[in-house]
Amino acid sequence: MRMAFFLALLFSGLLVCEVSFLWTWNNWIAAIPLLTIAGILVMQRIGIVEGAAWFFVLGIIRLDIISIVIAFIGPVLLVKLFSARSLYALLGLGLVAFGFGIVTLGVTHELVTWLKDSTVWKMSYSTLFVQEVLLVPGLFCGSNLVRWFERTIWSRIALKPLS
Repeated sequence: MRMAFFLALLFSGLLVCEVSFLWTWNNWIAAIPLLTIAGILVMQRIGIVEGAAWFFVLGIIRLDIISIVIAFIGPVLLVKLFSARSLYALLGLGLVAFGFGIVTLGVTHELVTWLKDSTVWKMSYSTLFVQEVLLVPGLFCGSNLVRWFERTIWSRIALKPLS
């Protein structure tokens, strides 16, 4: 219960930070996928179910195909391919899941454009490429931040186990 409350608070805080702070910049800072980085860290460090729920809710809030794809493919990747909890597994999970989401988004976009023959649905693939490039340093920094938090702050807070 406490972890669910903490994750909901973290999700809300990061969503507000990303929407109200990061997206106001006009340079590469606006392309930092903060909630995606945090979701991948949650999926690998806290739990697969919590991470999948994180991405599913993020996909519903943002109406984002990439997050929905990560919610479905991320658990499969963690169980079958990236089962180790190492930094390389974290970076591989992030790159493969986000890249597969971009490919799915591109195929879906081309299919919808072909079916509707509309130019209203223009996607900026350069922004998605910048997000893919910024994902790796973000995951590295986020992983180091989580380790520091666990070692220095979380170890000093004595929480009783539920059982």
